[in-house]
Amino acid sequence: MPSTVTNELRELFKKNMVMDIDDLQKRTSSSRITVLRHLKEIGYITCYNKNAKYYTLLEVANFNETGIFNHKGILFFRNGGIRELVIKEIESSEKGYTSEELNTKIGTRVSVQLHQFVRKNLINRRKYSSFYVYYSIDESTQKKQVKNREKELQKISTK
Repeated sequence: MPSTVTNELRELFKKNMVMDIDDLQKRTSSSRITVLRHLKEIGYITCYNKNAKYYTLLEVANFNETGIFNHKGILFFRNGGIRELVIKEIESSEKGYTSEELNTKIGTRVSVQLHQFVRKNLINRRKYSSFYVYYSIDESTQKKQVKNREKELQKISTK
């Protein structure tokens, strides 16, 4: 049987959709640890922008077809945080992404994370004159992405 705190949290999120930990603690008169334990029980996610300050419940989030939920500029990814989202986007892209393209696609700046993900061998990158393009670490996927990107760059340079 769900506890009082669990029920309170569900009701709070039905009304507010997105909240930070301080609000949750105050409104339930519970400690941070207690709130987090109950959130875990229910199924929650943290935003991938705004320094992961905000929480929502999987059951109240309204995800779009790409698995993103945008609540007043606070962004959540159904399958994890910024790392999982960036890797998913790069893996599924036809021609890799520049940092700017990825920023636009997912709605937040990721240049620092891209550098870290390259160092950890989660993604690859190639330098083209004054910019980098980030690619899949899967060799066959990367080959297709590079071929498509270079075809596009060639078209641009012949204009």
